[in-house]
Amino acid sequence: MILVTGGTGLVGRHIIAACRAAGLPVTALARSDTAERELLRFGVVPVRGRVEDPAVWDQITGLGAIIHSAAVIAGTRDWSLYQRVNVDGTRLAARRALQLGIPLIHISSVAVYAEGAGVAPPGSVTESAPFGSRTSGQPYARSKRLAEDAVWSAAATGLRAVALRPCVVYGPGDRLFLPALVAPAARHGYLPVIGRGDQPLALVHAASVAEAAVLALGLREGWGRAYNITNDDAISWRECVAAIAEGVNRPLRTVSIPAQLAVGVATMVDGIRGLFGPVFPGFRSAVRFLEGGNPFSSERARARLGWRPTVRHRTALVAAVRESRTRHGAA
Repeated sequence: MILVTGGTGLVGRHIIAACRAAGLPVTALARSDTAERELLRFGVVPVRGRVEDPAVWDQITGLGAIIHSAAVIAGTRDWSLYQRVNVDGTRLAARRALQLGIPLIHISSVAVYAEGAGVAPPGSVTESAPFGSRTSGQPYARSKRLAEDAVWSAAATGLRAVALRPCVVYGPGDRLFLPALVAPAARHGYLPVIGRGDQPLALVHAASVAEAAVLALGLREGWGRAYNITNDDAISWRECVAAIAEGVNRPLRTVSIPAQLAVGVATMVDGIRGLFGPVFPGFRSAVRFLEGGNPFSSERARARLGWRPTVRHRTALVAAVRESRTRHGAA
């Protein structure tokens, strides 16, 4: 039996689907009545409880592995929430996996890397790149660094663990990336283009992340390592705009903004917002993403996990946009 945390989230629901497709029995934590009903629709028997509750973990038995994808990503400045869910929840998952003698697949993020990683040359950022600050900065990134520290601390005492580090994730069930683009595109008919807009984006489909998680369950060697999950296919921002236009079924105009100007304005805005506390994501990070140029390498995942995703963003993005419009009622 595989326990999935965050099973109603974007990555978690795809992990459940991938496990079921592989014939693996799955259960999942449910934080609420709504989550419980959704998991039942997925064909999964839920376990009621929160990842940050030690009593919940103490009662969980009979597992073959834990895939831990639960996390607070955005929407709050409250560091204590990131600490409880992202850091303490991961520590509890790792502790229980160690107690049960089972592996832990931890869904981390490329946000763990130092800020300069986002503007490094394409394909140059490997898993050995340095982490950013664990004491300051954007709360999501900081929490994911501390969460990985908890995983590696448990691994040092015998836990079989891997950390998967995806970049920006999209797909059916997306509540962040696509809704922020689809609604204004459908309503106003235009999207910005930063710089040339012809460089590959650091974008990965949730199904590709799920594929990597299921592959990791079968590892014989390669435990105790992190794996970037960041290169399932290549798509530029201009190609992304074309896919969004097809998904919203209307032509989209593009407004070209010089990269240097966009970065400068975004840096200023983030500075003003920062006076009121750290937030995620920052406008500067969003501008850097839209400018394109995927700095991450997934060679280790291909070599050690056998990760060979078949997703094609140009078609998968259209499908995800249509799903997002239906779910969020975009005009």
